Amino acid sequence: MKNELVEVAFVTPLVVVHQQARPPQVAVITYTRGDYVFKGVCITMPQAKGQAVSQFSSQTVTAGEMGVVSVEWRDEGGNVVKVDGPTKWKSTDESICQLPDGETNPGNPLINNVYFPGPLGTVQVHANADGDMGEGVQPVTAVTEFTVIGGQATTGTITYKSTGTHPPSPGGPSKAGQALKR
Repeated sequence: MKNELVEVAFVTPLVVVHQQARPPQVAVITYTRGDYVFKGVCITMPQAKGQAVSQFSSQTVTAGEMGVVSVEWRDEGGNVVKVDGPTKWKSTDESICQLPDGETNPGNPLINNVYFPGPLGTVQVHANADGDMGEGVQPVTAVTEFTVIGGQATTGTITYKSTGTHPPSPGGPSKAGQALKR
């Protein structure tokens, strides 16, 4: 391998400006439950063209809870922008999170009701749109994650276990059970 010298010359002074680029925002997803409002910013990821990935936007909810999600589509400068056509919503697991308004809310496609009917677990809600305002299609997706935990106690289950036929023992059922084991 031969070393070669490359020379670059400029007629005018060369000025180099280095600026730290902020991550481009694609969407802000908001979850509202009563007076509580949670916002998660989504940014584009270079390896996933058009895919927005939520940053610090996971939310813990209780089984049986219902709320509203909304999305604001943004350009790389963080400005709220329009998309081509309605936003479509999707739950990654309908048994954990349901979208009562369907794929697209006919009243306002930028919002949707979410309902967590009871199974515990983790689920993602995706908002999908066409970011290209021209004749092409540039899919863009914003994602937020919910972890469903058990809610407030509303009922109880009583279990019966026979300890045999004998008179009650002093100290209650736990003592009677221990006496039978001997």
